[in-house]
Formats: sequence, structure tokens, C-alpha cells
Amino acid sequence: MTIMKLFMKNKKVWVLTQASLIWYTGVLLLANIPSETMAYYSDQTEDQFEIQAGTWWDKSNLSFEQDPKSLEIETCDAAIVSFPVKNSGFTMIGPTSYKVLFNNEVIENGTLGEISENGLGAISAAADKPGSYQAIVDQRPGYQGIDDQVTSVSSSPVTVTCTPPKEEEKDDKKDPEKKDPEVNNTEKADKPADEKIPAGSEQDPSIHDQPASNSPEQPSDSSQVQDEQPVNPDSGKGDKQ
Repeated sequence: MTIMKLFMKNKKVWVLTQASLIWYTGVLLLANIPSETMAYYSDQTEDQFEIQAGTWWDKSNLSFEQDPKSLEIETCDAAIVSFPVKNSGFTMIGPTSYKVLFNNEVIENGTLGEISENGLGAISAAADKPGSYQAIVDQRPGYQGIDDQVTSVSSSPVTVTCTPPKEEEKDDKKDPEKKDPEVNNTEKADKPADEKIPAGSEQDPSIHDQPASNSPEQPSDSSQVQDEQPVNPDSGKGDKQ
């Protein structure tokens, strides 16, 4: 009676335990069921491509196109030095870097924009003092398959000179009326000699320079002599008689 009571009391537990055992046994049987194995041979080959970013060359080719006449500039004022750049390859797909040197020292760094196929660009720099100016431009990354270093191309140096003016030229600029002494002597020779002006004439400047006198004019001695009547010597004799 006691066993039956215990069994009836725990009947649900026994049912759940049996169901679990049955489920676990079924899973094991399904896992061990043999299946057909199929194998096949493929003679196809797979091509592999490796692309390394940042080192693909766009086939551009930069060079400097300079006029020999522009390699020497003579000025004492500030000037602009220009370095024309030509792309004899394909169109650039991005910018590149450049630098400007003065007497072999870097004075400017910049970026050169994209240049089309067979197109022209330019690098400009201010030349404010005499010396040698030169430009260096970098080729695009991966130029001619060189990936581990940057390839650069240099321009021909442009020489800026300043010749100071001579002292005579400086004096002429300060005094524009100053002329060549030979010209002055020629001008003097072309002028007629000054004529002598007689004293007391109307052209005598000394007369015009004297101030006018406020006193009335006195008659001269000659006028007094002319005003006196002549004395008749016979008139005296008649009176005496």
C-alpha cells in the first residue's frame, strides 16, 4: 500500500522522466543514421587579384616647359617668377605637391592641381630679391611602378639680377633740368651775344629802376640860356646920348 501510494503521488514525475528518456534516445538514433557521401572533382582554377590602395599610377607624366629667354630676369623691383608645367601623359586623377627654392633653400611649399592630358599648368613664386629661383614638382604616386619612393622633377634655375643705376643717372633723376655739359655749351654758343646798351637810353634798366622824385622838374641850364633875351649893345649907347 505504501509503494502504491508513493507511485500514485509521484505519477507525474515518472511520466515526465519517461518522456525525456524517449526523446533523448530518438535524437541519438537520428544522429547515427548513415547517409550517402558524394564527392566530385573540379578542374576550374580561380584567378586572384591584389590591389594595393594608394599606389596605382594614373599614367601622368609631368615636366617643365621653360622658355630660355625667361631664365634671366633683370629688375630691382619685386617680380613674379613662373615655372610652366606640362603633362605629357594621361589626365591626372588627383593633385600633387611642389616646392620653390631660393638659392637652394626651400621658401615655399604648395599643391599643384590636376592637369589634363597634354595640358599645361604653372607654378608661380614672388621674387623680391636677386638670386636663383627653382621649382620641384612630385610625380603622381606609383610613377612608372615605383611605389616605395616619390619621384620628383626639377626646373631650370631662374636668375634674378639687379643692376643699380649709376650716380650720374641718380643725379639726373633728382634734378631733371640738369643736362649734359656738351649740350649746355652748344646752347650757349647758339645764343647771340648781348648788345651793349648805352647809358641814359630808354633801354637802360638802371633808369627804370630809379624811383620817381616827388619834386617838380627843374629846368636845365640850357633851357635857362634859351629863355634869356639877347642884350643889344647899341641900346646902351642910345641911352647915353
